Amino acid sequence: MRELIFKIVSQITISYHDSPLSTGSAGSIKAGDRLPWVEADGVDNHAPLEKIDWQVQVYGEAGDGLRAWCLLHGMPMREFAWTLRHEAAGFARNAQYLVRPDGHIALCDPGRGPDALAHYFRDRAYRRFCD
Repeated sequence: MRELIFKIVSQITISYHDSPLSTGSAGSIKAGDRLPWVEADGVDNHAPLEKIDWQVQVYGEAGDGLRAWCLLHGMPMREFAWTLRHEAAGFARNAQYLVRPDGHIALCDPGRGPDALAHYFRDRAYRRFCD
């Protein structure tokens, strides 16, 4: 009985990869994964997760269109200077990772533009980030 209760409470049987909230992959990371933790050059990629909200993380450089879309929609975006530690953790250089408020990745997109983000929220009728 204790084991059953633990599985229910801990949510270890939930598969976020198969969820309609999860789309795409970039590097070895798939949507539905928990955001891998990386500390590189004194910068912790989990520090922005202290604010519980949607956010975009890019390891390398984001495109100007993505930056503009995030600014327009009030979407927090964090760019991390590319390092070999990011590569070792499975991130793809310059890909965008949409992180859900619970720290799981909703969208992985190797592109540098905003189209994947716009489609993600529009397809789910999430009005907060729709045009």
